[in-house]
Amino acid sequence: MLGLAYNPRTRIVASLAALTEPGPIQPQINYPLTDRAMHPKGGRFAFGYTCSVDVTRLLANHYLDLRSFTAHRHWPRPDMVFECETRAELSEIASKGKPQAYRNHHRIGPECALRHSDYRRSR
Repeated sequence: MLGLAYNPRTRIVASLAALTEPGPIQPQINYPLTDRAMHPKGGRFAFGYTCSVDVTRLLANHYLDLRSFTAHRHWPRPDMVFECETRAELSEIASKGKPQAYRNHHRIGPECALRHSDYRRSR
């Protein structure tokens, strides 16, 4: 899933990493598989990395605080327990939690919500 790209230095949020840089992109040097991710026949950065050292991609279970431009994990919460005895219990937990998780997924802050989609998913 491709989340939003954000640049704390420029304080810009966009769908593409290149759109958050007003000038030339500073190439990524911290990602261990940069050569593979930049391969002309296809490749991609994972775990929030992008082609720019200054730009981070927002992970699915995180939200971006627009005041500090830092990402915060919103799910699972620290008070959640993921232990169940049977498949039926797991199914019941999943059916109760899914609507709440979906409502929170796109929530950015008290005044702002950004919708983003994943072009690789079929639903």
